[in-house]
Amino acid sequence: MPRNAPSTPSTQGRGMLPYFVVGLGGQPNIFSTAGYGYYHFSGAKQVVDGVRAVKDRYVDTKAAVAEKREVARDKMSEAAVTAKEMALQKRTDLRERWAARRKNGKEEQDDKEQHEDQ
Repeated sequence: MPRNAPSTPSTQGRGMLPYFVVGLGGQPNIFSTAGYGYYHFSGAKQVVDGVRAVKDRYVDTKAAVAEKREVARDKMSEAAVTAKEMALQKRTDLRERWAARRKNGKEEQDDKEQHEDQ
């Protein structure tokens, strides 16, 4: 080959490089589109959507149960406090009643002793 002759094959090769790069870059798009098409039309999408719905329902139910448990715990704690207050009040009332009975009983006994002495 003469030295002064233009090299057409190398010029054409360089001109094709951008198209080759773009072609390689486009292949994942083709594969991903084909993969999504298979996923969508094979029924796998319905399975995934169904599992996702079940999972979401489970999470929602779990949160609702936790909230109800907390509300019930609060109500039980309030009931326990109220019961304790009522028990303390009743104990105080009983003490006062017993003290009054003892006092009345002692007064009656003193009255009897005074009547007997006379």
